[in-house]
Amino acid sequence: MSRILVAALNPALDITHELAGVDWSRVNRPVAVSTRPGGKGLNVGRTLHALGADVLVIGLLGGPAGDAISAGLASAGVPGAFTPIAAESRRTFAVVDRDRGLAHGLVRADSWPERLRHATALGAATASAPVAGEFSRADYLRALDEVQLIRIEAA
Repeated sequence: MSRILVAALNPALDITHELAGVDWSRVNRPVAVSTRPGGKGLNVGRTLHALGADVLVIGLLGGPAGDAISAGLASAGVPGAFTPIAAESRRTFAVVDRDRGLAHGLVRADSWPERLRHATALGAATASAPVAGEFSRADYLRALDEVQLIRIEAA
C-alpha cells in the first residue's frame, strides 16, 4: 500500500466548551472542555488513518498551540512531520449547548428524533459539497429521505 501525504498548511487547535445550557444574560461556565487537532488537512489525515491508510501529515506548527496539535496527533497514532514556525498556530473556539446541539429544529419546534434526522441529512449534504459551508438542497432532501433513526435500548 502506498503512503498518502496530507499537507496541512493551516492546522488548528480546536477547543470546545460544553455547557449544560447557555443563558446569554449570565456568566456561563463549561461543564467540560476538550481540545483536539483540527483543520481540514488534519481531519483528512486522522480520517484516513482511522480507515487504515498509511498516512503522513505534514505542515507548519508554532507555539504552544502547535505543540498541543503535534501531541494530539501523536496520541491518536497519526504520523506527522511538521516544520516549526515562529507564529502561534491558530486556535478555534466552539461552544456546545447541551440543551439546544440543533438550532434549525429548535426554531421549527421539531422533536429530538426529527432534529437528529435533519442534522444527519444536512451533515451528509454538506460533506458531499465541493465548497465548505455550502450544500445542495437536492442532496439534503435525498439524504433526509434515507435517514432512519432506530432506538436502541440500553442493556
